[in-house]
Parts: sequence; C-alpha cells; structure tokens
Amino acid sequence: MRVACAAGAQDALRALAEVEQTGAAFEIAILDMNMPGMSGMKLAHAIKARPHLKSTVLIMLTSVYFDSDDQVLRAGNVRV
Repeated sequence: MRVACAAGAQDALRALAEVEQTGAAFEIAILDMNMPGMSGMKLAHAIKARPHLKSTVLIMLTSVYFDSDDQVLRAGNVRV
C-alpha cells in the first residue's frame, strides 16, 4: 500500500490530480470533516466530480457530532 498525506483540501486535490495524470487512482481517501479553507464534505464532492475518481471510496472522520441526513451523505458518496 502506498500512502499520501495532505495538509489540507487544496493539497489533497493537487495530489489526486498528480496521480490521475499517471493513469492511476487512489482506491481510498480518508477525509477530515473539519479542515481549514474547505470542509471535508466539499472536498468529497470535488473528488467525486472527477470522472477518474468516481470509484474512490471516501471515509469521513470527524471529532464532533455530525448531523446530516442520509441523502447528503449518499450525494457525496461518503461513509461516516
């Protein structure tokens, strides 16, 4: 397994784009709900908007109670 870490959402999107250019993709992305600059849910939507990353499994971590309906989570294809 190869692991890549990103300091924030913009770094994560850059890392995903770099890997995407090689024809590869991340199989799993572990996101933080509370990131500076962009929420984890917005990042999830940005990832799923890229056709090459649609099959990437997203796992959302949060240290606070997350109150959202299932429809919002399914729209982002996120597991909480």
